[in-house]
Amino acid sequence: MKLLKYSVDSYKSNFRLILLFSLPFLVAFMIPILIPLPTYPAVGGIYLRTGSLPAITMLDAGIMILAYLAALYLVSFAIVNINIVIKSQRTTLNIRKEVLKSISSTALNVFLLYILFTLSLLLIQLITYTVPHRELIASVLNMLVSIPFFYAPAAMVIDELPVERALKESVSQVIKKPEFFGLWTVLGLLLVSLAEVCCDTIFGSPMNAYVSIFINSVIILPFMIVMQTQMYLAKYPILS
Repeated sequence: MKLLKYSVDSYKSNFRLILLFSLPFLVAFMIPILIPLPTYPAVGGIYLRTGSLPAITMLDAGIMILAYLAALYLVSFAIVNINIVIKSQRTTLNIRKEVLKSISSTALNVFLLYILFTLSLLLIQLITYTVPHRELIASVLNMLVSIPFFYAPAAMVIDELPVERALKESVSQVIKKPEFFGLWTVLGLLLVSLAEVCCDTIFGSPMNAYVSIFINSVIILPFMIVMQTQMYLAKYPILS
Protein backbone atom coordinates (compact mmCIF):
# COMPACT_ATOMS: atom_id res chain seq x y z
CA MET A 1 0.00 0.00 0.00
CA LYS A 2 2.89 2.36 0.74
CA LEU A 3 4.34 1.63 -2.69
CA LEU A 4 1.02 2.35 -4.38
CA LYS A 5 0.64 5.56 -2.36
CA TYR A 6 4.11 6.78 -3.38
CA SER A 7 3.34 5.95 -7.00
CA VAL A 8 -0.03 7.72 -7.02
CA ASP A 9 1.40 10.77 -5.20
CA SER A 10 4.33 11.01 -7.62
CA TYR A 11 2.03 10.63 -10.60
CA LYS A 12 -0.39 13.30 -9.34
CA SER A 13 2.26 15.83 -8.29
CA ASN A 14 4.08 15.55 -11.63
CA PHE A 15 1.04 14.95 -13.83
CA ARG A 16 1.68 17.75 -16.32
CA LEU A 17 5.31 16.83 -16.92
CA ILE A 18 4.51 13.12 -17.09
CA LEU A 19 1.69 13.82 -19.54
CA LEU A 20 4.05 15.87 -21.71
CA PHE A 21 6.71 13.15 -21.69
CA SER A 22 4.05 10.50 -22.40
CA LEU A 23 3.18 11.95 -25.81
CA PRO A 24 6.02 9.98 -27.48
CA PHE A 25 4.22 6.81 -26.33
CA LEU A 26 1.14 7.87 -28.28
CA VAL A 27 3.16 8.74 -31.38
CA ALA A 28 5.09 5.47 -31.11
CA PHE A 29 1.95 3.35 -30.94
CA MET A 30 0.32 5.25 -33.80
CA ILE A 31 3.27 4.82 -36.20
CA PRO A 32 2.47 1.18 -37.11
CA ILE A 33 -1.16 2.13 -37.71
CA LEU A 34 -0.47 5.15 -39.90
CA ILE A 35 1.71 3.27 -42.37
CA PRO A 36 0.23 0.64 -44.74
CA LEU A 37 1.82 -2.44 -43.22
CA PRO A 38 0.42 -5.75 -41.85
CA THR A 39 -0.26 -4.43 -38.35
CA TYR A 40 -3.47 -4.09 -36.35
CA PRO A 41 -4.51 -2.59 -32.98
CA ALA A 42 -5.96 -4.76 -30.22
CA VAL A 43 -6.12 -4.57 -26.42
CA GLY A 44 -4.38 -1.22 -26.51
CA GLY A 45 -1.37 -2.56 -28.39
CA ILE A 46 -0.05 -2.99 -31.92
CA TYR A 47 0.38 -6.47 -33.38
CA LEU A 48 1.81 -7.90 -36.59
CA ARG A 49 -0.23 -10.05 -38.96
CA THR A 50 2.36 -12.78 -39.40
CA GLY A 51 0.28 -14.47 -42.11
CA SER A 52 0.78 -11.40 -44.30
CA LEU A 53 4.58 -11.39 -44.04
CA PRO A 54 5.21 -13.55 -47.17
CA ALA A 55 3.32 -10.97 -49.24
CA ILE A 56 5.41 -7.94 -48.27
CA THR A 57 8.23 -6.66 -50.48
CA MET A 58 11.77 -5.73 -49.43
CA LEU A 59 10.72 -2.07 -49.46
CA ASP A 60 7.75 -2.87 -47.19
CA ALA A 61 10.05 -4.79 -44.85
CA GLY A 62 12.52 -1.89 -44.76
CA ILE A 63 9.80 0.64 -43.99
CA MET A 64 8.37 -1.63 -41.31
CA ILE A 65 11.75 -2.06 -39.61
CA LEU A 66 12.52 1.68 -39.72
CA ALA A 67 9.05 2.52 -38.40
CA TYR A 68 9.42 0.01 -35.58
CA LEU A 69 12.86 1.36 -34.65
CA ALA A 70 11.50 4.92 -34.62
CA ALA A 71 8.62 3.83 -32.39
CA LEU A 72 10.99 1.94 -30.09
CA TYR A 73 13.24 4.99 -29.70
CA LEU A 74 10.26 7.18 -28.83
CA VAL A 75 9.20 4.65 -26.20
CA SER A 76 12.75 4.60 -24.79
CA PHE A 77 12.91 8.41 -24.75
CA ALA A 78 9.58 8.65 -22.91
CA ILE A 79 10.56 6.05 -20.30
CA VAL A 80 13.87 7.78 -19.59
CA ASN A 81 12.22 11.20 -19.23
CA ILE A 82 9.55 9.91 -16.84
CA ASN A 83 12.32 8.37 -14.74
CA ILE A 84 14.14 11.71 -14.79
CA VAL A 85 11.01 13.43 -13.45
CA ILE A 86 10.78 10.98 -10.54
CA LYS A 87 14.52 11.26 -9.89
CA SER A 88 14.21 15.05 -9.76
CA GLN A 89 11.91 14.68 -6.73
CA ARG A 90 14.78 13.16 -4.76
CA THR A 91 17.63 15.33 -6.07
CA THR A 92 18.34 18.83 -7.39
CA LEU A 93 18.25 17.77 -11.04
CA ASN A 94 17.60 20.32 -13.75
CA ILE A 95 14.94 18.45 -15.72
CA ARG A 96 15.41 20.38 -18.97
CA LYS A 97 19.17 19.86 -18.92
CA GLU A 98 18.84 16.15 -18.10
CA VAL A 99 16.25 15.58 -20.83
CA LEU A 100 18.48 17.21 -23.45
CA LYS A 101 21.43 15.15 -22.26
CA SER A 102 19.42 11.93 -22.35
CA ILE A 103 18.66 12.28 -26.07
CA SER A 104 22.18 11.19 -27.03
CA SER A 105 23.12 9.16 -23.96
CA THR A 106 20.69 7.33 -21.68
CA ALA A 107 17.77 7.23 -24.13
CA LEU A 108 20.06 5.77 -26.79
CA ASN A 109 21.30 3.08 -24.39
CA VAL A 110 17.75 2.20 -23.34
CA PHE A 111 16.82 2.06 -27.03
CA LEU A 112 19.61 -0.46 -27.68
CA LEU A 113 18.49 -2.35 -24.59
CA TYR A 114 14.94 -2.66 -25.93
CA ILE A 115 16.21 -3.80 -29.31
CA LEU A 116 17.99 -6.63 -27.50
CA PHE A 117 14.80 -7.38 -25.55
CA THR A 118 12.71 -7.44 -28.74
CA LEU A 119 15.16 -9.76 -30.46
CA SER A 120 15.05 -12.05 -27.41
CA LEU A 121 11.25 -12.25 -27.61
CA LEU A 122 11.44 -12.91 -31.35
CA LEU A 123 13.92 -15.71 -30.78
CA ILE A 124 11.58 -17.29 -28.23
CA GLN A 125 8.72 -17.18 -30.75
CA LEU A 126 10.90 -18.88 -33.38
CA ILE A 127 12.19 -21.56 -31.00
CA THR A 128 8.73 -22.45 -29.64
CA TYR A 129 6.92 -22.21 -32.99
CA THR A 130 6.44 -25.99 -33.36
CA VAL A 131 6.59 -26.92 -29.68
CA PRO A 132 3.47 -28.44 -28.02
CA HIS A 133 1.72 -26.05 -25.61
CA ARG A 134 3.56 -23.23 -27.37
CA GLU A 135 1.50 -20.40 -25.84
CA LEU A 136 2.17 -21.46 -22.25
CA ILE A 137 5.87 -22.20 -22.75
CA ALA A 138 6.44 -18.98 -24.71
CA SER A 139 4.65 -16.92 -22.03
CA VAL A 140 6.82 -18.37 -19.25
CA LEU A 141 10.01 -17.82 -21.26
CA ASN A 142 8.95 -14.27 -22.11
CA MET A 143 8.46 -13.51 -18.41
CA LEU A 144 11.85 -14.96 -17.50
CA VAL A 145 13.58 -13.01 -20.27
CA SER A 146 11.89 -9.78 -19.14
CA ILE A 147 13.43 -9.96 -15.65
CA PRO A 148 16.87 -8.53 -16.61
CA PHE A 149 15.17 -5.72 -18.51
CA PHE A 150 12.51 -4.91 -15.91
CA TYR A 151 14.43 -2.42 -13.75
CA ALA A 152 17.26 -1.76 -16.22
CA PRO A 153 15.97 1.63 -17.52
CA ALA A 154 15.40 2.85 -13.95
CA ALA A 155 18.87 1.67 -12.92
CA MET A 156 20.41 3.50 -15.88
CA VAL A 157 18.62 6.76 -15.00
CA ILE A 158 18.53 6.67 -11.18
CA ASP A 159 21.99 5.18 -10.54
CA GLU A 160 23.50 6.01 -13.97
CA LEU A 161 24.63 2.41 -14.41
CA PRO A 162 26.00 1.09 -17.71
CA VAL A 163 23.85 -1.40 -19.60
CA GLU A 164 25.54 -4.58 -18.33
CA ARG A 165 25.39 -3.54 -14.66
CA ALA A 166 21.80 -2.31 -15.09
CA LEU A 167 20.74 -5.76 -16.35
CA LYS A 168 22.44 -7.44 -13.37
CA GLU A 169 20.88 -4.95 -10.95
CA SER A 170 17.44 -5.64 -12.41
CA VAL A 171 17.83 -9.38 -11.81
CA SER A 172 19.07 -8.71 -8.27
CA GLN A 173 16.12 -6.46 -7.41
CA VAL A 174 13.53 -8.86 -8.84
CA ILE A 175 15.02 -11.72 -6.80
CA LYS A 176 15.04 -9.60 -3.63
CA LYS A 177 11.48 -8.32 -4.10
CA PRO A 178 9.59 -10.81 -6.33
CA GLU A 179 6.30 -9.57 -4.89
CA PHE A 180 6.92 -6.16 -6.51
CA PHE A 181 7.44 -7.79 -9.89
CA GLY A 182 4.27 -9.85 -9.45
CA LEU A 183 2.23 -6.86 -8.24
CA TRP A 184 3.34 -4.73 -11.19
CA THR A 185 2.50 -7.47 -13.68
CA VAL A 186 -0.95 -8.20 -12.23
CA LEU A 187 -1.87 -4.53 -11.78
CA GLY A 188 -0.77 -3.69 -15.32
CA LEU A 189 -2.85 -6.55 -16.71
CA LEU A 190 -5.89 -5.48 -14.70
CA LEU A 191 -5.64 -1.82 -15.75
CA VAL A 192 -5.18 -2.65 -19.44
CA SER A 193 -8.06 -5.16 -19.31
CA LEU A 194 -10.32 -2.67 -17.53
CA ALA A 195 -9.54 0.02 -20.10
CA GLU A 196 -10.25 -2.44 -22.91
CA VAL A 197 -13.62 -3.48 -21.43
CA CYS A 198 -14.65 0.15 -20.91
CA CYS A 199 -13.66 1.13 -24.44
CA ASP A 200 -15.47 -1.87 -25.92
CA THR A 201 -18.58 -0.97 -23.93
CA ILE A 202 -18.63 2.75 -24.73
CA PHE A 203 -17.17 2.86 -28.24
CA GLY A 204 -17.82 0.73 -31.27
CA SER A 205 -15.22 -0.92 -33.49
CA PRO A 206 -12.71 0.24 -34.68
CA MET A 207 -12.85 3.39 -32.52
CA ASN A 208 -12.54 1.33 -29.32
CA ALA A 209 -9.03 0.18 -30.29
CA TYR A 210 -7.79 3.72 -30.90
CA VAL A 211 -9.29 5.08 -27.68
CA SER A 212 -7.73 2.16 -25.81
CA ILE A 213 -4.33 2.97 -27.29
CA PHE A 214 -4.74 6.60 -26.24
CA ILE A 215 -5.64 5.67 -22.63
CA ASN A 216 -2.80 3.18 -22.38
CA SER A 217 -0.30 5.64 -23.87
CA VAL A 218 -1.01 8.74 -21.79
CA ILE A 219 -2.46 7.32 -18.56
CA ILE A 220 -1.82 3.65 -17.80
CA LEU A 221 1.69 3.13 -19.18
CA PRO A 222 3.09 6.37 -17.65
CA PHE A 223 1.66 5.40 -14.25
CA MET A 224 3.17 1.92 -14.53
CA ILE A 225 6.57 3.48 -15.32
CA VAL A 226 6.25 5.74 -12.28
CA MET A 227 5.36 2.72 -10.13
CA GLN A 228 8.28 0.76 -11.55
CA THR A 229 10.66 3.58 -10.64
CA GLN A 230 9.24 3.79 -7.12
CA MET A 231 9.74 0.04 -6.79
CA TYR A 232 13.37 0.44 -7.78
CA LEU A 233 13.84 3.31 -5.32
CA ALA A 234 12.53 1.06 -2.53
CA LYS A 235 15.97 -0.57 -2.44
CA TYR A 236 17.15 2.54 -0.59
CA PRO A 237 15.79 2.27 2.99
CA ILE A 238 16.19 6.01 3.57
CA LEU A 239 13.76 6.69 0.69
CA SER A 240 11.28 4.07 1.84
